[in-house]
Amino acid sequence: MTDPISRLLPILQCPLCGSSALEKRSTPYPGSLPFDSGDDHLACPVCEETFPITADQIPVLWSAALKGQFLNRPSPDSAIGANIQVYDAISDDYQCYTRRLPENALRIQDGVGRILAQSAETSPHYHLDFGCGPGQVLGWLKDFELVSVGMDVSLVNLRNAREASGALVVCGDAAQMPFKDEVFDLVTEASVLHHILDWQAAVAEGCRICKPQGGILLDAEPSQDMVAFSKLAVFVFNLRFPIYKLLSYVWKEKYIFRDTQQAKLNLLAEIHHQPGTGFPLEGLRSIFEDAGFNLDLYHSPGADLDTTRPPKLKNILLNLLSFRNPWNPRLGSFTALGSQSPTPLKKGLTR
Repeated sequence: MTDPISRLLPILQCPLCGSSALEKRSTPYPGSLPFDSGDDHLACPVCEETFPITADQIPVLWSAALKGQFLNRPSPDSAIGANIQVYDAISDDYQCYTRRLPENALRIQDGVGRILAQSAETSPHYHLDFGCGPGQVLGWLKDFELVSVGMDVSLVNLRNAREASGALVVCGDAAQMPFKDEVFDLVTEASVLHHILDWQAAVAEGCRICKPQGGILLDAEPSQDMVAFSKLAVFVFNLRFPIYKLLSYVWKEKYIFRDTQQAKLNLLAEIHHQPGTGFPLEGLRSIFEDAGFNLDLYHSPGADLDTTRPPKLKNILLNLLSFRNPWNPRLGSFTALGSQSPTPLKKGLTR
């Protein structure tokens, strides 16, 4: 079987200068690293940047920001550093306890079916899941027979994702994706965009690497309306740390609150999912339209994008304290489908 680097090399580009002339060189990375490196490394002959390959064959196509976090101790003052620290620590627990509701998988499968139904490409379809975490989305989409690539900043996440799904994996920065233009039929992310400081660049990069007949799915993201809570609601929201810490001993889904410092670090990682933040939907739409994509938005979708799920108890309380109707679907998270189809994507392929 072809080694993973050789399979990836035809779709990779230098994340720093954009050159598609990356080379695999049969010598170890020429520098010290905080992880075990292999016998080879990648190099860009244009800008002369070098990129390590881990001993277990994960290419590290770092941006300048990601390289700084790897070669220095990851800093919680950086969104990238906070995400590396958090997910290196919690990847195993995240895989076991987070986003386990069946509706999460069904909703993403529905969206992907709609995108692939309008694709002119025949199988196999090439797929990128950026911010792949320990591989939930990659696993949920296995029945679509995709050639999937997972990208993340955490090497622990990438190892778990590869083991769980069999996908190819790349360590990279979503704001400077190390892939050539128009190489993927499908680009996905689930509950990841709010972790990325320069989210506008990440969305634009997703459009750049997506084929014209392909599509992009963003799932479970907060709009500005969703997190526009009142001061009273924010005060109550911030009381959850000691309560959730106690609950974490019996409610395994709250594992991250058992370590208060880790829980607070996770807040820094979720940089756009705090009260008073969230994504401006018209700004999001503009990025897609500038790249030639249309955008279909689904507010509070259930297992099927055409349904609406009821709010969680926490959201009911916070919205009541903000003097808002908790059952307004626009006050829940959104799923977005981007495509160059002139009409909204209808329910299509299922597996």
